[in-house]
Amino acid sequence: MFKFGLLGKLLTREFPVLIAALINFGFFLVERILRLRYSVLDEVDDVITLYENPVYQIVFWIRNICKFTYLTSVSILVFAAGMKSAVQVGSPSYYIP
Repeated sequence: MFKFGLLGKLLTREFPVLIAALINFGFFLVERILRLRYSVLDEVDDVITLYENPVYQIVFWIRNICKFTYLTSVSILVFAAGMKSAVQVGSPSYYIP
């Protein structure tokens, strides 16, 4: 898929969870850049004034919601894969030669 330039098709069809990971990473970068800008460039002495900034609040909460959604979806997929494997291995047809 990489060879033929079908990375978009690979992400959407084979690994849709990676799209949530990329969105989460994007919001993580934006949040860290805002934190760096407000704390270093604007020389804010305390964190309380950083959390009072409405732009930072919006990005912070969107990132946390994306992170929670991503971790929940990965956990559900891992649990579903484990259950599917357990059912397949526990099936009598698995042991018949």
